[in-house]
Amino acid sequence: MSKNASTEVDAPSWDEEAERAVLGAMLANPTAVPSVTELLVEDDFFHSTHRLLYRKFCAIWAHGKELDTVLACNALPEHRDLIHSLYDGIFTAANVMEYARAVHNEAQRRALRLAGQHIIEFAAGEDEVPALVDRAEQEVYAINPSRRNQPKQLHEVSARLILDQDTVELATVHPTGFPRLDDLVGGFRPGNLVILAARPGIGKTALAAHFAAHTAKKGRVLFFSLEMAESELAERLLCAAGSIHLKNMREHKLSDRERVELDRVQARFEKLDLVIDDTPGQTLLSIRGAVRREVARSEVALVVIDYLQLLTLGYKAESRFVEVSTISRELKELARRARCPILALSQLNRESESNLSDGKPKLAHLRESGSIEQDADTVVLLSWPSKKERERDGRDGLVRVDVAKNRHGPIGEVWLRFTPEYTRYGNG
Repeated sequence: MSKNASTEVDAPSWDEEAERAVLGAMLANPTAVPSVTELLVEDDFFHSTHRLLYRKFCAIWAHGKELDTVLACNALPEHRDLIHSLYDGIFTAANVMEYARAVHNEAQRRALRLAGQHIIEFAAGEDEVPALVDRAEQEVYAINPSRRNQPKQLHEVSARLILDQDTVELATVHPTGFPRLDDLVGGFRPGNLVILAARPGIGKTALAAHFAAHTAKKGRVLFFSLEMAESELAERLLCAAGSIHLKNMREHKLSDRERVELDRVQARFEKLDLVIDDTPGQTLLSIRGAVRREVARSEVALVVIDYLQLLTLGYKAESRFVEVSTISRELKELARRARCPILALSQLNRESESNLSDGKPKLAHLRESGSIEQDADTVVLLSWPSKKERERDGRDGLVRVDVAKNRHGPIGEVWLRFTPEYTRYGNG
């Protein structure tokens, strides 16, 4: 196919024959329309008249009618001659996807050139370099066709949901590893922001590590550790999985049983797809860029950030309150765009340790920002049982896991057993 573009630097990149071929093949073979619409959007066509025809052809098909020249001419009487010439052309309907890919590739070239122009323009500005890099990544990331959301008719979305009812297992929802907790939250859902909050010393990192390791059995997990080094996190995971005393591990005084168990656990870890990033001074910009690059390569099952209050924007904010609010909002947006769940750990303020009437922290105790509660799909609060609960209900060694907010199901609480010496959570 010949390119209808000159060799000048600023000449548009497009393929006139391919655009005409797609439209002609759609008329000649209406059954190809669904496949074409999965790859192409209206703006992929460079010629304005071709964009108009493609929009009308898709509208005819979306209304349940079989596309043909009569319907097309009725919808676009002013382009009757062009429609007939497209239908009477020499284009082979069987090769419609080859034509569509050619149109799409040229649209990608135009988008790349436009992104390059934008990058040059705002790089000449006075913004800080991390913000410039993030904007540049966003420009390029937006070109990736697999990341684009195309507006859909309600009946298309509802039809897909009905078909999904026949699916035995929801492959994209990853369980937490605790059945009673899954009964409440339903597992980690793509696009969701989950907040796991507690005061220091209750084991929120240990619980997050359990979630990460369990999810990594079936999908890739990115664990951004802002508080502890990768070796510390791996050490805790080894101890939890093998019932190995953390003190023995740190002092290199493992028993024979622990040594055997350590080797056994290591063999299991080799089957996990869990990536730990302990880069010092991580910012929202750096994490967002890392997640975008990883998602562009392959599907990500879960992103864990330990923890939210250690994260900065990467550029100056009006106040810490504004910064944390922006971070929580951007994390929710990242979860939606990357189509993966994000689990962000958070601190609770000191008021959560006061003598509360029911012994439980509240959503209002989330530290530094009320917007965390607003942006999150699910908020889970960890707390020790009160003295009365320990004595009356035998809650010693248990941690209250309170699902205080849940957009996808009920709120409520479950009890899990936490063994600090092993940094391990188990069913209560």
